Amino acid sequence: DDILVSPHFLRSMNDGLRDLESRKDIWSLSGYSPPITIPAKYPHQAYLTRRSSSWGWATWADRWRKGEWERSTFEQLANSQKFRRQFSLGGLDLPVILGAYIGGDASSWAVRWCAIQSREGGMTSYPPRSLVTNLGTDGSGTNSPISNKYNPVVSSARVDLADIPADPNPKIQTTFRRFHLSRTRFYGSILKKAARRMVRKIK
Repeated sequence: DDILVSPHFLRSMNDGLRDLESRKDIWSLSGYSPPITIPAKYPHQAYLTRRSSSWGWATWADRWRKGEWERSTFEQLANSQKFRRQFSLGGLDLPVILGAYIGGDASSWAVRWCAIQSREGGMTSYPPRSLVTNLGTDGSGTNSPISNKYNPVVSSARVDLADIPADPNPKIQTTFRRFHLSRTRFYGSILKKAARRMVRKIK
């Protein structure tokens, strides 16, 4: 109920579901897009990332059935350096959020879905201009941060989410990854997490 969709959201998502159903490497479609800079000569209407989004999204039943939800699955994944490196391609914050879930500090289902998508090498199609606005970033949302950073540039037209390259564009992937958490904030989050664990052990 925090998501305000544009008039072009449903058509863009439904057309994308129809046109991309046969591409089994595409695990989901995102209606939201962060306000990042897309290269001026980028030739496609949509771009790919290794990160799913729960802010106005869609998937197919056969992909959804591949989701796993048991905590033990994610504890094993988090212990794999190879997985953590792969997972962070979708955003430097993702290993931190997953760690918070494992530690009982977060209850996000979305990070679990995103982790399985990453493990399986799946990708998400994003519109360069967002088809949704998350109203919950004003502090009213349960799991959303209080920030203007995520306020998107909203598309004024339908977006062809099937007009995508075979793989993520390197420049867009780097910009997208860094948007979600800088390296400084990433390592700061790791240190804070370790400190909280030490305090718990002392208590």
